[in-house]
Amino acid sequence: MEFAGLSDIGRVRAKNEDSYCLVPLEDGGLLLAVADGLGGYVGGEVASAIAVHTLQELVRSSRGSLKELKNAVSVAHHRVLQRAVQDPEVAGMATTLTTLVLPGDAHRCVWAHVGDSRAYLWRQGSLRVLTHDHSVTGELVEDGVIAMDEARFHPQRNLLTRALGIPGDLAVESGSLGVESGDWLVLATDGLTMVLEDAELTGAVAADLAPEELCARLISVVNERGGPDNVTVVAVRTGERGRPREGRQRA
Repeated sequence: MEFAGLSDIGRVRAKNEDSYCLVPLEDGGLLLAVADGLGGYVGGEVASAIAVHTLQELVRSSRGSLKELKNAVSVAHHRVLQRAVQDPEVAGMATTLTTLVLPGDAHRCVWAHVGDSRAYLWRQGSLRVLTHDHSVTGELVEDGVIAMDEARFHPQRNLLTRALGIPGDLAVESGSLGVESGDWLVLATDGLTMVLEDAELTGAVAADLAPEELCARLISVVNERGGPDNVTVVAVRTGERGRPREGRQRA
């Protein structure tokens, strides 16, 4: 495996509230995640950091099972809530979280997701969105009221229906997926997905760049179009199983 991640403040925001990780696991696998602190919430960057750090703590030495990954997301949710209660300066903070584990000794990955960041699989020229957007517009797309392309410009596109840190029980979307040599797995915050169409992402991956070059190119295009939000991308290109080969990570 080859992998890389990149996060950028964009051209409009005063600070970067995104967090991400790409962590080699003890079994030779890989943990990847992106988290987007909600704009307009105090402490969004704190919430996203808590989410990612919790994953690294709990998943690094685990077997990478779906149950363990979902549990780590739930723990992160409660830690965000607890911090918000203890620290009035970050009261009301919340974050999205999209995470995936590639075990080192298996040909299936597991993923978990809350919010409107996304996980993609690119295989043999075809792009598939693994996750659903937990947002008002995401529900409108699911119900067939609007098309996915329309959601990018909808006035309610930033209203989430699920996030870590929103009081109450958390419904974690999750799944597993067979992995083949040559697959690409891409995770991105909505700073990317609200600017680039899926066809553009498909074309960029098909260019067969190194993971770091792919992340940089995608973020460059977003910023050329105004960079309206923080944008974070992590990308993994699978190959023969074994220890992952790490690309550079820049924030």
